[in-house]
Amino acid sequence: MSYSTEDDISIRLDNDQFVNSPNPNAFLELFQQILSQEGINPTQAPINNTNTNTPGRDTSNDLLNPYLSVSKEMREKLFGELFKLPGLCEQLIPWLGKTCCFLKCFEQQSFYSEDRSGDRYAAHLIGMTRYVLTSPYAASSSGFIEFYNNQPESNDFPIKDSVNGSQFSYPNTLFCYLLNISQEEHENEDVLFKDLVYSAFPCGRWKENKKKPPSPCNKEINLPLNKMKNLSLDFERSIYCNKHLELDEHKVMIFSYDGEYGPIILNYEHNLVAQSYGIETVGKEIIKTYTFLMKNKESKDLMIKYKLWINEEDDHGTVFNVLKVIGEKVGYSVLADKFFGLEKRLDSFRFRFQSEVRERRLYKPVDYYFIMFSVVLGLATLVQTITAIISLALQIKSL
Repeated sequence: MSYSTEDDISIRLDNDQFVNSPNPNAFLELFQQILSQEGINPTQAPINNTNTNTPGRDTSNDLLNPYLSVSKEMREKLFGELFKLPGLCEQLIPWLGKTCCFLKCFEQQSFYSEDRSGDRYAAHLIGMTRYVLTSPYAASSSGFIEFYNNQPESNDFPIKDSVNGSQFSYPNTLFCYLLNISQEEHENEDVLFKDLVYSAFPCGRWKENKKKPPSPCNKEINLPLNKMKNLSLDFERSIYCNKHLELDEHKVMIFSYDGEYGPIILNYEHNLVAQSYGIETVGKEIIKTYTFLMKNKESKDLMIKYKLWINEEDDHGTVFNVLKVIGEKVGYSVLADKFFGLEKRLDSFRFRFQSEVRERRLYKPVDYYFIMFSVVLGLATLVQTITAIISLALQIKSL
């Protein structure tokens, strides 16, 4: 059966087996089935789960293959505690392999190593998951090490007392990788983990304050990539959920669905750590934004050009159509203020005027300097005219 049209996918996704099924894996299994029937590999990550710790191994290609191998036992243990969904293992292997590689680089301050096993870092992630879920709003950087040292995983995979000169930077990094958020501002600080979460997603505080969750908003956002490109904006890939659609000077950060991180936002609602802080809708809200970011062919081509989206030339846009259906079923809540705020800012006269000036200065300098000269000349003429009027008025008054 072909799923190459949106109508086909909509019918299949509206089937009771997805919408009303008590099995939370129902959609994931269906999504994987659709992709496999279309011959698509959603992750495309060169993961090798065999032992590659070979003495004298050539490490020259490590930068081209930044993944560590994690044993099946450790994978299932982590995904079982973080998601309670062992069936997610295959989907998230590439994400875990790269995450463990990043953690290793952070801990050892070096990329190259003969040891290509990621079990050590998977154990640390397991310990962090267990620690946070024990007491989400009391969990902190300083409390993790003591907790982990009482866990069985610490016997085989101990944690260093200090990394990069700080005893707090590594626990903070571990925690942020569980939610795929950045932690630049508090990297070396002893903080409550809830503060890391709510600095990234301020609207998530409803759960801490024991209030009702924010009402989802289905208002349409009109910010396709070609429209932003016409405002002289550039784009940069991000692997962090909280950086999605963040304006950094003249660049818009966009969470890249291409690669290992697509399955993360697909499964964000099942992430127990995200649930404990009330931000589990973040994944689907990001998915919903792809529907306006790729509103037309020009925008979709830009997404592929910047490696923000998978190249779907051979599957007639199957993945996009599937995600579009998911997006139609949700509204913006935790990220609503951020997304609508960006649209309002980019549509403002001030921003458009600044973009036009910058465009002319960079690409049409003759026009830019002619306009500036005209503006200065106009102001000088205005000042001269006002001065003459005042002088004439004073002369008349003195008569």
